[in-house]
Amino acid sequence: MNLQARFKPRAEALLLSQLVQTAWQDYQDQIASPERQAEVAETITRYFETLIPAADFEVLERYGCIAYHDHCNVRVYDGSGERNRYGELLAPYREAFGVELPRKVPVLGTGGYGYPSFAACEPEWGTSPLRELDSYFAALLAARKQYKAEYKASNQWPLEYGKENGKYPTWGEIASRFPVLGNHLAKYAEANNETA
Repeated sequence: MNLQARFKPRAEALLLSQLVQTAWQDYQDQIASPERQAEVAETITRYFETLIPAADFEVLERYGCIAYHDHCNVRVYDGSGERNRYGELLAPYREAFGVELPRKVPVLGTGGYGYPSFAACEPEWGTSPLRELDSYFAALLAARKQYKAEYKASNQWPLEYGKENGKYPTWGEIASRFPVLGNHLAKYAEANNETA
């Protein structure tokens, strides 16, 4: 891709949208490398494997109150909330992240319908069981919030620029305006031995 070429909205709008999505996926993958994802999944798996006391497990399984799943839902809260009248931080629920587990884990649930989930990044009074994973999920949440804020802007800005200046920006100008996309385009050009 020639970064000196002008953006063509009719022909390249879909391409820009796809590049922005790919750039942000790559960015999130940098935050959560496959090794770190495996580490987190193993920690969560061990947590769920020890959640049901061994003495209760046999009885619960005999009566069909155990479900087995290899995916988990993590509800991530945002610690930047307001304080209530008692001074407690009210952290609003922001996002849910799915985690693929390395093996099936037992969960309470009548008829096999239970589903493993827990909360992360709750305030100090919260009951998050795996506080050691809060920084991991906080980083993912920050990246997702930034993506949501910049996705629409990065797709609309070239059109606004064109209206204001009478010509559309170059791909290089788009890349400099949105650094995550710019880094992705630079890597793409380097991989394909292209010059800017």
